[in-house]
Amino acid sequence: MLEIAVAGFTELLEKDFSIPVIGKDIQESFPRPAFVLQTENIEKDKIGLLDHVNFDLEIYYYGKSRNSGYAELYTIMQKMKNLLSHDRVIFSNGYIMPIEEIEFLLNRKDMVLLTTLKLDMVDEYTEPEYGNTAMMEELHTRLKGV
Repeated sequence: MLEIAVAGFTELLEKDFSIPVIGKDIQESFPRPAFVLQTENIEKDKIGLLDHVNFDLEIYYYGKSRNSGYAELYTIMQKMKNLLSHDRVIFSNGYIMPIEEIEFLLNRKDMVLLTTLKLDMVDEYTEPEYGNTAMMEELHTRLKGV
């Protein structure tokens, strides 16, 4: 399920900001500006038959320069607020992602904006396939001789 969220937000960010989302460890070098996505605080359980996961999606925005550009971070933060201003986002594949909470943190030292989304996902339930086995109603009918 996490891959649905990461892929959906990657596509959304690249489309709305025209800034690449880098899919590698943030310790490695990469061109700026860029987004990096990371999942944290993952909790999995079940709601009835449905798989359920709560997690934080951290969206790091690395500004154009490491030495200046604090105003740029405010601009990106405002655009993020506008993009995520509803209680949900809808991905291009139709998946609706509810957003419980949004937090922003500006880091002047490295010119980084951290946007943390608290997300809650429930996997779509799919009825298991039973193959050629008879359903209970069918068995009951056969026993009655109808």
